Amino acid sequence: MISLLVLIASMCSFAAAAGEFEQVSEKLLPHTTVSMFQVVDINSDNRNDLVYLDVNGELWVNYADNDAVATLDNLAGSSWRMEYNDNNQTVKFVDFYNGSGAIKEETGRMFSINSITQTENNKLMFCTSTTSGLNKTSCNWKYEVTTVEPNIMKGTDLRTGVTWVAYKLVK
Repeated sequence: MISLLVLIASMCSFAAAAGEFEQVSEKLLPHTTVSMFQVVDINSDNRNDLVYLDVNGELWVNYADNDAVATLDNLAGSSWRMEYNDNNQTVKFVDFYNGSGAIKEETGRMFSINSITQTENNKLMFCTSTTSGLNKTSCNWKYEVTTVEPNIMKGTDLRTGVTWVAYKLVK
């Protein structure tokens, strides 16, 4: 049996060498004895989590911190594949820049994102013109982000009422 403190200390030194865990170590559960552990991405957020079995046979998980959640502060420089939940299975590609961005449809038409805002309750919204072209400045086509998960955003196209899911693209 390995004590949790020894386990975490050895894991942190190994992980620090691997560059995956850069936080200060802390005790998960004082006075807990671990019989088996594994470092694995259990929630598909591209970060390794600690999963362990204690001597009583209980399974525990400690999720790694995830900063991949989209916010107004970290949206710039990210790219997304937006899939509409409609019968047409519409797909758009979204690139965000500092305060702006661009949406490209499968047909090749491009739309400039003219405004990106975040409300007091952290709800993201962005908008484009209804006509293609990166020189358009109107804000007629609005997108509301309803759910933000690690590397995934869900929302509604307020112009059509159709919901969508956007997956973050790795560059």
